[in-house]
Amino acid sequence: MPEDFEAYCNQDITWQMPRNHFHDAYEVLFVIEGESDFFVGQQLFQLHRGSAVMLDFNALHRSISIGEKEYIRYVLHIPTSFVTALCTPQTNLLAAFYGNRLLQLEETQTVKIAALFDRCMGTRTGFGADLRRQNALVELLICLGELSNLKPTPPQSKNIEFQHTFPILKYIEENLTNELSLEILSRRFFISKSHLCRIFKAATGFSVGEYISWLRIMRACRLLREGRNVQSVGEESGFKNNSHFIRAFGQVVGRSPGRYARDYRDVQHK
Repeated sequence: MPEDFEAYCNQDITWQMPRNHFHDAYEVLFVIEGESDFFVGQQLFQLHRGSAVMLDFNALHRSISIGEKEYIRYVLHIPTSFVTALCTPQTNLLAAFYGNRLLQLEETQTVKIAALFDRCMGTRTGFGADLRRQNALVELLICLGELSNLKPTPPQSKNIEFQHTFPILKYIEENLTNELSLEILSRRFFISKSHLCRIFKAATGFSVGEYISWLRIMRACRLLREGRNVQSVGEESGFKNNSHFIRAFGQVVGRSPGRYARDYRDVQHK
């Protein structure tokens, strides 16, 4: 049996994601009330009621609630093995997640999607409860997939710090295996190190060092899932030595690179 999915509803008056993170799963974030700035990949969106973010597998993201309203949102995590098992030759339920899509739904659509989330959160006990819950998930993914084909992605936030930071994000991603110190970046973009740190944190919620390290870990995860050996993965992900790679990987993922690769193979072979 593939791993099960999780659906839940969170609400806070003020909220900031306590740490940058990514999941070995596909994720849907659906806002019911309040607003937040949401950073993912090289994009910054402002979310409000009816915003649905479809996060690709291992997408690095961070969000911060803004304004004074209570921030209420549904969250759905679907392991790759689970959603892959639901796909058919005619219907690829993964397609809507590619590229970290943002949908802005109309009110009638918002009410419908919220009801499906509630059903996904239903009890897992009792005759047929598991199938009803799974059917709600399938219907939810079909609806979001259909809407993703009809609705263009809304424009990104006009946050000034983010506009200044975007070229730096792009440069980091394109040079991830090279030396990426603050000194190098500040010279490259003709700004002081203190100013670079300030605008980067304000735009993304990450420090420069955190962002670089997490991107390297994400690349390492992808290479390990492809069957590469641990030492070559560390080098190809931009780590200076293997011991630093293993230590950093364990701090973020909670497992050694070797254990991560074995666990992934075990899930794939179930």
